[in-house]
Parts: sequence; C-alpha cells; structure tokens
Amino acid sequence: MPRKPPSKSPETSLQILFCTTESAPFSKVGGLADVSQALPAALTGLGAEVTVITPLYGSINRRDLPDSLKIIAQGTVSLGEYRERSFKILSAAVGSVTIWFVESAEYFARSGIYEDEHGFPFWDNGERYIFFQKVILAMVRRTHFHILHVNDHHTALLPVYLKTEAVKNPPKTVLTIHNIGYQGRYSPDILNLTGLGWAAFYPGGPLEFHGQTNFLKGGIIHADRVTTVSPSYASELLASPEISFGLDGVLRSLKMPLQGILNGVDYQVWSPEQDPLIPAHFSAENTAGKQTNRAALLARSGLPDLPGHALVGIISRLVDSKGFELLIPLEEELMTMPLQWTILGSGETRFEDLFRQWAERYPEKVAYHQGYDAALSHLIEAGADMFLMPSKYEACGLNQIYSLRYGTIPIVRQTGGLADTVQAWNGACGTGFNFQFYSPFALLQAINQALQVFRDKPAWHTLMHNAMSQDFSWERSARAYMEIYQELMK
Repeated sequence: MPRKPPSKSPETSLQILFCTTESAPFSKVGGLADVSQALPAALTGLGAEVTVITPLYGSINRRDLPDSLKIIAQGTVSLGEYRERSFKILSAAVGSVTIWFVESAEYFARSGIYEDEHGFPFWDNGERYIFFQKVILAMVRRTHFHILHVNDHHTALLPVYLKTEAVKNPPKTVLTIHNIGYQGRYSPDILNLTGLGWAAFYPGGPLEFHGQTNFLKGGIIHADRVTTVSPSYASELLASPEISFGLDGVLRSLKMPLQGILNGVDYQVWSPEQDPLIPAHFSAENTAGKQTNRAALLARSGLPDLPGHALVGIISRLVDSKGFELLIPLEEELMTMPLQWTILGSGETRFEDLFRQWAERYPEKVAYHQGYDAALSHLIEAGADMFLMPSKYEACGLNQIYSLRYGTIPIVRQTGGLADTVQAWNGACGTGFNFQFYSPFALLQAINQALQVFRDKPAWHTLMHNAMSQDFSWERSARAYMEIYQELMK
C-alpha cells in the first residue's frame, strides 16, 4: 500500500489527504482547481506530506498526465444494497505532491466535469460524488493519514462517514467551503446510496434541509474544523441568510468558530516577470512590456487600438453570482464611454447571449471569447488596463489577485474576498476601485472613477505600482492551515 501508518510523534510530518473534485492543471472549472494545485504544494514546503485525490475525468488530456502514473490500488464500493462499482487508483508525483487519480469508466470518463456539453448538470452528480467519497473512505481504511482535508459539498460526507462508521485511527477532518451556494441538495432517497441510513434524516437533523438531503450541512456539523476562503466571506456567511443560502444558523452553532483564511496565489504561475504565456515580461519597476501585451491582446481579440480608450478584461464563469446583470441596463452608456472590452467565459445562456450581442453590435468595442483558454486568460491579465468583477457575492476570488500582480487594475464590488484584497484608491494609496451597493448606478460610478484616474498617467502609474507590489503568496495561508492541523493533533 502507499504508506504504512506513521507514528504521531512531534518529529513525524503531518500526513494530509486533500480531497477535491478539481485540481489544476488537470481539471478546472473554478478557483477550487487553483487552490487544489497551490495549497498542497505550499503545505509540503512547510514540512507536511500531502496527497491529493481527485477524479480522472475523461476531459483530461492523457498526454498531460505524468509519465510515472501507475496503478496502486483497485477494488469495489457499494452504492445501495445490490450495487457494486469498481475503481482504480493511479498515483504519480507532481512536484512535491503525490496525486491519486480515481478512475471509473462509468462515472468519470465523460467529457465534462459537472455538466454535459450543453451546460446541463449530469443527472447522476449526487451518485457520482457519493461513489468518489466511498472510494476515498476505502483508501482511508487501507492506509493512514493524520488529516483529511475536504472541499465543498462533493466531499462533505466524508466527515459524516468518519464520525458514524468504524474506522481504525480515523484522521481529523477539515472542511473548506469555497462557495456555499452549491450545497449538494438532493431528494431524500439518495440516502439509500450513501449507506449512512436514515437516523440523521429528520426535521432539522444533520442531513435534512427543507425536506431534502444536504451534503454540505452534514459536513459542517461533523467536521472537526470548518474554514472558508476569506475573512470577509466568513463574516458574511455568519450574518446573512441570503449569502449563506440558509446555513448561517448551522455555521453559528459550531463549537469552533468558522475561520476565514484568504486564498493565496501561486506566483510561479501568475507572474509577469516570468509568465511563459505572454509575449513580453514586465515588472513593477519596468512596466514597458505591458504595452506589448496590450497590443497582442487587442490583436488576438480583433479589436482596433482606439486612442484614449481603456481596455477592460473579464474572465469568469458567467453565472448569476458574478453580478453581470448589473451591466444590462448600462449597455448604452458604457458603449459611449472610452472603453473597450475583452471577455472570456461561459455559463448561463443569458450572459453568453449578452456578451455575444455586445460583440456583434459594437465590433470595435467588444470581443467575446466563449469558453476557457488558459493562454488567453494570461494574456488578458497581462494586457488589459482594468479588470471587472462586479460580484453579487464572492467567497475569495483569484482573478482580482492575478490582476493586481499584472498591474491590471481591479474594479470590484466590496464583498467577500474582493473586499479583503482590493484597497480603494484615494489619490495616493490603494490598489483598485470598489463599490458597495449592488446596483448598476454604483457600478457605473466605480467605472467612471477608474476612467478619471486612467486619464491621469502619473496617478495611474502610481496605482499600478501599488497593485503590483502586493503579496498574496500561499505561504501565509498555508501556515494558517498548518496551525489548524496541528491544533487538531494535540
């Protein structure tokens, strides 16, 4: 097996199993993938031994997988009384981290991760991730870890299993909430697949939520510690039934308070000084290369270089929580302003249609790129003048932090991690522009303020320097997680 049970002496490094449904560069839908790549590596830098376990999706290009990949385990798990499903675990070292890929032709060999090619969630997502968690549980029974770090509802049943089933030397559990809007809510009969029984399903019970099962609720109640990805988002979750989607009371009832730990950024990947995906490198001390990237981005987007215009970038999942509905009533006014837009993303049809129509109606002003393209995302960060994130709520956000590093000034709503990372410009200090009220007028005011400063080149240069000097590296965040792990081991 992969490892023998280590002793728990102080000299022994922590053995951590990091459970995630996305892990860059292999699979990515949102920020969870970036965290699942960077945090484990940062933890190993602090002396931990980290294994990441994640599905082997059909969308992963097999040429991108490590050459050293080999099968280390296989078996079956039960889904219901008469259903056995087989799995294989393929392992490889990726830098300082061990990756375990869970292979299942039935559940993970599809082209999408959570959705099909038409953007509809797979009908059996609940079953798929129950299977994934049962595979993880099987591996926990076969080997030993000190800490099981689970992420979002897809792995939130694992703390439930470990508290309700007989597991020898069970690891302590940490649950991180990346987006509480997705809770894993299903019809009660899905409990038949979990093997957990019905004892916890009653009005107000650990797995019941308004007549449905709620995987995330179960994880919150049973985990040894619960964290989320920014201090401001933690405060909002505890205070707002709207932002917490009804789980604020459950979070307030925790014995150990919900802790917000701001996500970091991997500056080995996101750094204008060494980024291999951009035409010209630059730094806070020498920003000349940014203009080369700007010209390349305009060319890639098919946009002319309009004198005096600021180039605004957007890279996002196009979903309700990201706040793009605020742009709809502003279209006419925005298109008369000295702004050009390059937009990369996909999601809800109404937002895809909005940006596609913008590009059709204003071909000199707007370029819309549907989907996700890693090279283009780096070019947008490096070449745009401003970056827009008008989120209704935002657990942490990463693109605003990338933007700071590339001197691409963020315009953000003051919520969650956006509030924790972007400091309002006051004429001398600050790193970007923000607005508080969720309204088109408030957004327009922030854009107008950004344009006013953009025209003042010395002020804009100072603003860029401030932004590029910020440090949101992962080490600080990793140390906060290590403190939690170590407290749990006492």
